[in-house]
Amino acid sequence: MKQYQAVSLFLAIALLGAARCQAVDIFVSPRGSDNADGSRARPFATLEQARDAIRHAKATDRYPSTGLVVQLAPGDYRRGAPFELGAEDSGKAGAPIIYRGAPGGVTRILGGRSFSLSEFAPVQDSAIRERLPREARDQVRQLDLKAHAINQYAPPPLYGSAVGLMAKFYKNAADRTKAVELFLDGEPMTLARWPNQEYARVAEVVEPGDVPRDWMPDRKGSPRYVPDNERPNPPHGFAIRENRERVCRWATAPDALLYGYWKLNWSDQSVDIAWFDAEQGIIRSRQPALYGVQKGQRFYIYHLLEELDAPGEWYLDRKSGILYIHPGPAGPEARVEISILDEPLIRVCGAAHLRIEDFHFELGRGKGIVVEDSRDIGLTNLRVANFGQNGIQVTGGQDNLVAGCEIRNTGMGGVSLAGGNLKTLTPANHEAVNNLIHDYGRIVQTYQPGIRLSGVGLRAAHNEIHSAPHAAILFSGNNHIIECNHLHHVVRESDDAAAIYAGRSWTSRGTVIRHNLLRELRGYQHGTHRVSGIYLDDGISETVIEGNIFLDVAQGVLINGGR
Repeated sequence: MKQYQAVSLFLAIALLGAARCQAVDIFVSPRGSDNADGSRARPFATLEQARDAIRHAKATDRYPSTGLVVQLAPGDYRRGAPFELGAEDSGKAGAPIIYRGAPGGVTRILGGRSFSLSEFAPVQDSAIRERLPREARDQVRQLDLKAHAINQYAPPPLYGSAVGLMAKFYKNAADRTKAVELFLDGEPMTLARWPNQEYARVAEVVEPGDVPRDWMPDRKGSPRYVPDNERPNPPHGFAIRENRERVCRWATAPDALLYGYWKLNWSDQSVDIAWFDAEQGIIRSRQPALYGVQKGQRFYIYHLLEELDAPGEWYLDRKSGILYIHPGPAGPEARVEISILDEPLIRVCGAAHLRIEDFHFELGRGKGIVVEDSRDIGLTNLRVANFGQNGIQVTGGQDNLVAGCEIRNTGMGGVSLAGGNLKTLTPANHEAVNNLIHDYGRIVQTYQPGIRLSGVGLRAAHNEIHSAPHAAILFSGNNHIIECNHLHHVVRESDDAAAIYAGRSWTSRGTVIRHNLLRELRGYQHGTHRVSGIYLDDGISETVIEGNIFLDVAQGVLINGGR
């Protein structure tokens, strides 16, 4: 991977092009057979069969000195489990194993099922029609998932960065970050909610509930600190008042949730609804808000059949297995896709000298691609879209590359790179270069960046990152390079945040942030002064910021502490 560190974009493309001239050794096709021989005329049907053929070639000392190429014909390859690559699947230095999508079409690796809209039927059940908004009853369509052998739905998802800090207060919290999602012609649909766009505001806090942030060790010595013997178990949720007529309509909803920025505009969180008081117009949460609740803060209520009234919304009755959608003007041939796989589509663990290139990875409840403790893995020219968590995650190992990829519509972040030794300052030399990352943070909307750098000696360069509720790049650790990136239209829902942010560590030193273009960063309200282009917070030290351009940014650089 060293060759990519100093070369221009054009030379990198030339190098990749030259690599792709290598002869293909093994062929795979959706119309192939695993009883075939993997030749162009008789291709395999699965990645596993190609992988196993390579293992056999290596075991019989027939691995060519130039490496091997596995080419997948255009088409859809649906996965019921991750494609696993381990140490035994490694190539050799200078002679890598390459998995590649064939030219002339789109090769899609999928973690879900697809249906045409024509397979959905009008809603006939009178009880269901009565629950639906009157104006949408004839527009909503339904599909019986159980009849299609789709039986694993997971509980309704819990959103927000605060959920991770409060996991012990949530039943099965870990399972509730990987819920089923829907996509209409490749674009994410929205769980039925009110209001349909933007947010409502907390009109009145009836009961504030507990504030678990004041239970944490760093609050000791503060008058707000609550010692163990004074904490209720379970903690008390909060109660807010809303329009009585609306609450009456929601009162029988079995599994509705609330989502909001309950106290601070950089901490988002979902809570289950314990019950509705229709007479008083009160909504009570099952869990508390991490920082408490404040009048005027933003929220919405979601996962209600009673609010399935806008094109692009959906609701799943988890008891019956009936899926309800509002397709709007979409025609009968529109494609409705359901994410099913809750593991990565590809997992590389302990391998070396591999290339994965020219694929579309789509649909999954978890991450798209995971690389762990591996060396010289190249992920190039990939489209990674419509996952519930991160698009690409690289952890540990050395000299791994994510280049020329588009990552979009992820529930959490785009690319996460972690590695290196913090004690010895040995760099990992992972890089994310020339990627387009956008429309991420759909589910967890704060602290889920386009690129995350964690550890020592990582590089993010020549990336375009845009259209997201929170940060473009978050970093922690030492000696990173963040250069020549174009960051715009991020931090759209937060304040006290930035396009490039790091905080809370005196030992995170040596990072260089240079020659980036940062533009149109205004926060959730135009002119919010605490939204910055670059923000070094709470002790971050010895960071070089030079040669960056700030255009239409609420605040260019904010340094809060550190040395």
